[in-house]
This record gives sequence, structure tokens and C-alpha cells, in this order.
Amino acid sequence: GRKIVYVSNKGSDSYGQNYLVEYDVADKSKKRLVPKISSSISWSPDGQYIAFTRHEAETWTGSSFQDLYIYDLKSGDEKRLTRKLRGKNPDWSHDGKKIAFVSEASGINQLFIYHIDDLLDNDWKSLSIDKSNGFMQEKPGENSGIRKVEVRGGHIEQLTRFEDGRQLYHPRWAPGDEKIVIGTATGYGRNIAQYTFSDGSFRIIMAGKEELRYPVFHPEKNWLYYASSETGIYNIYRLDLDTNERSLLTNVPGGAMMPHVNKRGDITYACYDSIGYHIYMIAQPLPVAREYAIYQENYLASVPDKNFDDSILGDWTIKPYRQKFTGLHIMPRLWFDYGTFKPGIYLFSGDVLDKMSLIAGAAVNSRMDYDLYGAFEYREYFPTIFIEAYNLSQNITDTTSVRTGKNSEIIEQKINFDLTEIQAGFRFSLPAEIQWRFLYRLSLYHAKLEWFDPFVNDIINFRYRYLNGHAFEVRMQADHIPYSKYKSINPGSGRFFQLKYTYENNDFLEDFDTGKNIALEVYKKYSFNRIEMDWEEYFTNPFLDKHAFTIRLQAGYIDRYVDDYFYLWAGRFVGMKGYSYFSIGGTKKTIATLTYRFPIFDHIDWQVFNFYFDKLYFGVFYDYGNAWVEDKIDFSKFKDDVGFQLRLDSFSNYFFPTKVFFEAVYPLDDLERFNTFYDNKWRYYFGILFDFDLRERLGTRHSFGGN
Repeated sequence: GRKIVYVSNKGSDSYGQNYLVEYDVADKSKKRLVPKISSSISWSPDGQYIAFTRHEAETWTGSSFQDLYIYDLKSGDEKRLTRKLRGKNPDWSHDGKKIAFVSEASGINQLFIYHIDDLLDNDWKSLSIDKSNGFMQEKPGENSGIRKVEVRGGHIEQLTRFEDGRQLYHPRWAPGDEKIVIGTATGYGRNIAQYTFSDGSFRIIMAGKEELRYPVFHPEKNWLYYASSETGIYNIYRLDLDTNERSLLTNVPGGAMMPHVNKRGDITYACYDSIGYHIYMIAQPLPVAREYAIYQENYLASVPDKNFDDSILGDWTIKPYRQKFTGLHIMPRLWFDYGTFKPGIYLFSGDVLDKMSLIAGAAVNSRMDYDLYGAFEYREYFPTIFIEAYNLSQNITDTTSVRTGKNSEIIEQKINFDLTEIQAGFRFSLPAEIQWRFLYRLSLYHAKLEWFDPFVNDIINFRYRYLNGHAFEVRMQADHIPYSKYKSINPGSGRFFQLKYTYENNDFLEDFDTGKNIALEVYKKYSFNRIEMDWEEYFTNPFLDKHAFTIRLQAGYIDRYVDDYFYLWAGRFVGMKGYSYFSIGGTKKTIATLTYRFPIFDHIDWQVFNFYFDKLYFGVFYDYGNAWVEDKIDFSKFKDDVGFQLRLDSFSNYFFPTKVFFEAVYPLDDLERFNTFYDNKWRYYFGILFDFDLRERLGTRHSFGGN
């Protein structure tokens, strides 16, 4: 009774971030031991080990399985005992030789025993489990209906073979290890059952209209402790199995659950109230008078009867699944582009099992500038296959000089740019925390000139292609920012890392051959390798709550001379924010950014129409970097800027994340490029997006919980 271990997500924002916590009763200190605990835990009888389960993603597919682990309190090491088990709720036997647990398959729970042979044995042994019912197979199988499970340090025995959809919860050993008591249910409402080893029987020992949960035996006496809702509030009860006498041990608001008892009869339990869960301990509790725990007269009469039999199924026709798409969803798009209003729509649909998805978009303005976009993903097999297509058309008006006899005349010229890009490839996670994407990209860029030529007194049209581009790209991305309610607006731990390699083979317009009637374009080939890196680390200020800072490094390299059309550009919102996009460019690029953010309002809790406003943060940042062509780095040519930002975290229509940001940046250096002078003046950025970060996150099914 000197220490208590429990599972908690205090300080975290999701279930997947549960920690195993050790509490010292004497000095009231707490110590985090192991992250990502996914079910109940159990001490070994000698006090050296803790058995627990954890969800781990399978390497190739990203599927998550719950497996058995043990943690050594002496060494601080943890050891994985199973792979692909789907196990939960482990409980160590009193002789220390076995661990009872529950495993699930197709919604059916089965009771198993892990027999400990040698925990130092690191050799994995295989067994097979039928995916349809959770039955262990005598011989390993390889067909699609079998799940291959691996075990080390021991072997597994199956105790039950239910086929009625039965659920099992929290098995606990009886003194002498001859019985296991367990929560169970086949519909709504839980009862308490007992498995007896001598005859292999499974029978209900406690049932009622109330909820009966978390049974556990006294280590030495024939007493059963459990949580019951018979008064409408969960409290801890004790049943003397020799006399059948029941005693109420707690009387709490909220609910008392998950009792544990030591040899002295002291109980610890979790109590849920208006401010969350707490751990309580009562030394040798005395019974509470039942009349003090009446909150509603004849409460059990208000619990509805189960007047249906869900074991009787309808006459359903079973047939192989075929891809079935949902209805076509249409969403309006309102866009202001270069001073014009450009309305449009998004269309999206997908397979009901999310094996395929289709997204398309279109927008057009009064000048007939338009954007077309389409993307299709196929996730039936490994890896995910995708294809995307884009077509953009933009019309501008410029002036040019033409000769009219001996003189020249300035005339108006209409220019249309028509850009088409198609890319296809595949992506996957390997291991689950790292996403990979491989693609091929085809780029076809056209332009069309139109003007009235006074010399020939006619309208001249001239269309040409100025880029035939081919690219092969490999991208590796690790998005290791722990999930929290601050992940988007102000992450305080973890990192984001992306490395991208691209081989480009381009034919770029150099001149026109006027001696030909067709195919007048003269191209120059640019083949090169491009490497780009984006690395950002996140830190919490240890002295100020919810204050955090980030350090970001961006770098790029092109391995040979290229036309400046293909340069690495370092300006604007995705780079040096104080400078225009084309003002800083070259075949090498380095940008370092330091950002510090803190809350103005951490919980606004305002709703205006369909918008909910949650948090408002303020930040300051400093950029330092440059892009250049020369072989050597000249730090005297590096530029820097400073700025501030406001971030508003909100939601619209109760569902869609709506991130609003405003940034103001001031460049600290004068800049000249191609005889163009860029004045030192404030630049402003404003946006309403799904996320504050404009970087593309590669799709993944892995959930990073962090450590």
C-alpha cells in the first residue's frame, strides 16, 4: 500500500495520450512512467511489473492493434509481449505465472490466458486467430480470414468461444487462481460473470436492471467488490460470497468506479464529478447506511426493460460488397482574385467505406479567368494511388511596340496564360510515423497573344507553348506534433520534418524559328536535381503557461545552372515574409525563422450566428535567410525581417475548423533585383483557412500521440 499506479491523460487532450502514473502515498509525489496506455492495468504479485496494453500501428498498412506490454518498475524498461493481438484489460494472477485478458474480433469478445514461460525469451512465436469469431486455430493459417498473431515470453490459451456477440470487461482473478470474475453484456446493461477453471464453466453470478461493473476480489477473503448504479449513481459495493451480505462502501456525487483492494482491505477507486476524475483511497471502509444513498425513490423501476431479442435476425440477403458512392456533395466557393470576384463550386463524393474519393472544383470570373481542379484517390490496397489534374487560365492586358513604316506605335496587347498540370503516383506510411509519396508530374504551359496590328490593319493571334515539363518526385514527411487543442494554433512540443527530392526534365522556350510554318518554338533543355528540406521544432516556455516558441529551417539546392524561371524563391508568405516572392531567388536557399506565441484569450467561448470563437493568440517572429547562385555563402547578403501575427481559432457550423490569421511584416534590408528596387515597407497577410499552416500534410492513418 505504499504506492498507487493509475492511468491518466492529465495535461493531454485525447484518450490516446494516456500515461501510466505512479503515486507515492507517503510523500504524495507523482511520476509519469509510460505513455500511450489504452486500457486497464495490473500489478505483478511481486510488485516489479505492470501489465498494460497499447495501440500500435502495423508497419505496412497503418492498421492499429492493441497489444500486451509489461513495464519493469526496477529497470524502467518496457517489453512488448504480443503483436496484432487486439488484447485489452490484462490482470496478473496471484501466483505470478499467468495474465488474463480479453481479445476482440468482429465485435465478439473472448477470454484468454497468457502463460508466462520466460520473460527474457525474445523469440516470437506465431498463432492464428479467426477474424470472424476470435477463435484460436490449432494450425497456423495464411488465408484472408485468419489474423496472424505473434507472442513471445510465453504462450496463449483461449478460455471462451462465444458466438452471441458477448462483450467482456476487466477480468480479475479470485484468490487461489481457480476462478476469474468478469464484467459481461450481450445488450445494454452490464452483469457480472464467473469463469471456473475446474469445469470450464462461464455463468452469470450477478444480474439486474442496474449496471454492475468492475468486479474485483479481496486478495485473501471471499469478498467481491464492484461498482453499481442501483441508486442512479455509481458507488462501490462489497458482496460477502459466503453470507451473500451486500455492503455500500461509498456515497458520492458523480460516480465511484474501478475499485481495487489490498490485503488490509483498503480500497482505492476513481471518482468522477463535475471537474473530472480523481483517485481516492479509503482505509478499511465501513458500510454506509443505505438510507443515505437514496436519490430517487424506486430508481430501478425507471430503468426501461429490455423487451426485445436482438439475437433474431431478419431475412437478409448477403452478397459481396461493391463500391458504392455517396451522393454528390456540392459546396459553393467564393473567391476574390486579382481584384475580381470569382465564384465557383466544389464537388466531392466517396465510397461509403472510404476506399475511394473524388474531389473536383471550378471557378470563373467576368474576364473568363478560370480554375479547374480534380483529384481521385484509390485506397482499396496498399499503397494509396492518386491522380490529380489542374487547368488554370488567366487573361491580362499589356502594351507592346510595333513598327508602322518608319515609326513605332504603342499598342494594347491581350495575353492569355493557360497552364495544365497532371500528376499521378502513390503514397504510404513506412513506418507508421513517416509518410512517403512518389509521383510523376506533367506540365504543359501555354500562352496566347492577341493584338491589332495597324500595319496590316488586322487582329493578330499567336499561340505557343513555353514549357514542356516532366518531373519525378519523392517526398518524405514526419508530422510528429502531439495531438492537443493547441496543436494548430500554438504547438509546444514535437517536430515537423519534410524532405523532398525532384528530378526535372524540362523543355523551356528560348526563341522562335520564323523559318518554319508550324512548331515555331525553339526550346532549351533544363534537366536538374532539386532537393528541399523543411524542419520545424516546437518548444514550451517552462516559466510561462501556454507560451511556446518554434525554430524553423528551410533549405533548398539545385545541382546545376538553370534559367531563373526554375529558381528556388525565398520571398512571400511561405518564406521571407517581408519580401516579395520573386525578389529573392537562386539555386541555393536557406531561411531560418524564430517565432514566439502566447495567448491573449485562451478560452473566448463566444458564438456569433454559426461561428464559434475559441482562442486568440499573439506572436512575434524573425526571419533570416537568402537565396543565391554563387558556390559560396555570403552572409553579408542575407536578408532579415521582423513581424507580428494574430491567430484566431474558431469553428463554423459546429464542425468545420475555421482558422483566421493576420500578419504584418517589415523588411530590414534594402533589395534590388534586375534593376527593380524594393522599398522597405510593411507587408500584410490575411487569411481564413482550415489550418494556420500552409504546408501540405501527406495523408496518413497513423495517430501520433507523442511521448
